[in-house]
Amino acid sequence: METTLGQPITPPPNNVEPEQVELQALPVDQHSSVESQQGNTDPHDAEEDEPDVSLPLGVKLTGYRLFNMVMILVIGLAKFILSLKGQSVAPTGLEWVAGSAFAAILYWIGLYETVEPPRWEWFLHVDWAPGIAFVSKCFLGGGEDSQNCLPRR
Repeated sequence: METTLGQPITPPPNNVEPEQVELQALPVDQHSSVESQQGNTDPHDAEEDEPDVSLPLGVKLTGYRLFNMVMILVIGLAKFILSLKGQSVAPTGLEWVAGSAFAAILYWIGLYETVEPPRWEWFLHVDWAPGIAFVSKCFLGGGEDSQNCLPRR
């Protein structure tokens, strides 16, 4: 027998027994599971000492994340409209140029989320979800008590 490198393969001697490996299952501590961890566990997070607030969406809806979503929707909608008008080159060019440019820009902006001390706090760290919920409830009629939003005369 030969290997692909041209070296002969020598079989193991007959008097050597193969090693046996024993596997042992260790009990899992139920309190150390990821689901049961409470609070902020990131050692590099600036908000480590602040108490965690329950977030309506489970994550912060920052201006940066909203801007990402809006840009995806705007580029996608423009591409969709151009496609409906029978264009074939323009939607692809739009996606390549605008998509690539915004992806690069937003990538570099996203790196500032972890910079100490925090930069652009209003854009990268402030949760905008409560304000958006208030506006949708009060002005778009999204709640039972939307009458209580505006001051009475």
